[in-house]
Amino acid sequence: MRHSFKTLLILSTSIILLSACVREYFQASSVQLADWPKELGIPIINTEISTARLIDRLDDGELQVPIDADGRVSLWQTGQLFSIQANEIVSFPDTGNSLTIPGLIVLASPVRTTEQYAFNAPNGMKVEHLDLRSGEAYLRLSSAFSKPGNVRVEIPALSNGVTSYDETLAFDTSSGGVLSVTEKVVDISGYSFDFTQATPAYNRFNYDITLSMDGALPKFSDSLILEFGYRNLSFTFMDGDFGQQIVSLDEDSIFMPLFDAFGEGSVLFNDLEFEFEIINSFGFPVDIDLKLEALDVGSKNPTIWDPNGTAGSFPQPFSLDFPAYGDFGASATTILAMNRENSNINDLIGDKPKWLYHQIEATSNADSNTTLDFMTDTSGFTVNSTMKIPLSGSVQNLGLTDTADFSFDFDLSKVDRLEMRFGAENSFPMGALVEITLYDEQYKSSKVLLENFEVGAGSNAVPFSNISDPYILKLNSQDLEELPSYSFVVIEVTLDTDGDFVVKDHLFKLRAGVKIFNE
Repeated sequence: MRHSFKTLLILSTSIILLSACVREYFQASSVQLADWPKELGIPIINTEISTARLIDRLDDGELQVPIDADGRVSLWQTGQLFSIQANEIVSFPDTGNSLTIPGLIVLASPVRTTEQYAFNAPNGMKVEHLDLRSGEAYLRLSSAFSKPGNVRVEIPALSNGVTSYDETLAFDTSSGGVLSVTEKVVDISGYSFDFTQATPAYNRFNYDITLSMDGALPKFSDSLILEFGYRNLSFTFMDGDFGQQIVSLDEDSIFMPLFDAFGEGSVLFNDLEFEFEIINSFGFPVDIDLKLEALDVGSKNPTIWDPNGTAGSFPQPFSLDFPAYGDFGASATTILAMNRENSNINDLIGDKPKWLYHQIEATSNADSNTTLDFMTDTSGFTVNSTMKIPLSGSVQNLGLTDTADFSFDFDLSKVDRLEMRFGAENSFPMGALVEITLYDEQYKSSKVLLENFEVGAGSNAVPFSNISDPYILKLNSQDLEELPSYSFVVIEVTLDTDGDFVVKDHLFKLRAGVKIFNE
């Protein structure tokens, strides 16, 4: 199963939206200045971005944005890592057996014998009871007896709760070398096997055969072949000693496009956590062995998960809780959390887009459990995972670059010069350095509009805000003549933060205007 995580860095979302605002407002379409005054101010950007607004955009059910009692924000990405059901790991192949009865042993009628049938259970499993949802049992007689008769087959261990399996097949006289063949198929849906009636008391059952002749006995040279088998079995319940079964449950990868818009720099989260919720309805102990590694896009050197952290170890392997015998259909839930104190999970997640590979192997009865195991047709277990990223940590020189279309179609015939003024107010605990550059269609010619514009970091002590000094760009008539030749605007942002939490009441305001000086 393959999963895709969303970009989770809310610390940069306001700056990303800044670029969106630039994309929206850096458009001008045939503005005429013939009757305008000598000086004219035009606001071109006036936008506010709040944590509450960002949360509304991001909280879509799959990506959750919980807020704790202190107003601290986290991002939770929840998904199902894998799920497996009983019928995916347990099946019963079609099987059959045959018995030859020579005429020389039929010295009287009837003749009775008991045979033992080895039930084809999954390798290593000692099944004691098996309830069937569906299935068929078949009998086939191929007789070379020179006299007619019948064969009765009884299986006391196979019952529908009222009567046990009891079927009779008649055969005719064989003549001229032509066998007398008869066959019977019985629907055994709803039947149950009780293998404890045999010795040993698992994976076997006895069947009683009675051969009766209609009159005269067969010749010594006569023979009869009895075939018995079952097919298309499915079950609703089984118990016994299932032994140590090792099953490779899942081997897959998840693409994590964290920070795929960023270039240089680094991000460190203080309390990143990977939580596993395992819901298990198999009635026996299961140990899970987990392997993880992360590979950055473009890299050949994976980071291997280490279940040892600064203050302990993540259990490896770890045991699942399971329902007790008799709690058929119930389930038990195991919750484990992987964090920097018990593993190197911070190293795996990191600050680059990557593939996260996982391999999961399960071992039943690893501790040589001696209690009775069970499973039903609805048994299984599901592993849900939640990546929890509290938005607390540090961002160091993390670079973002965004490109938008640009057009400028003013009537410039009466414009003497133009001033662009930028200002920002920020209470997010994140500072940024912003540059805006124009490029022509071939990216050969460029003009810097905004250079080294500092947006100071706010504080966790809301409502404190950091109001940046305004940035003023003066464009003369020659600069204005060049503007229509540019086709793209590139916004470059470098982010830094001191590690304070993002809280619900943070706010980012951006304002920009143009002052036009007419002739």
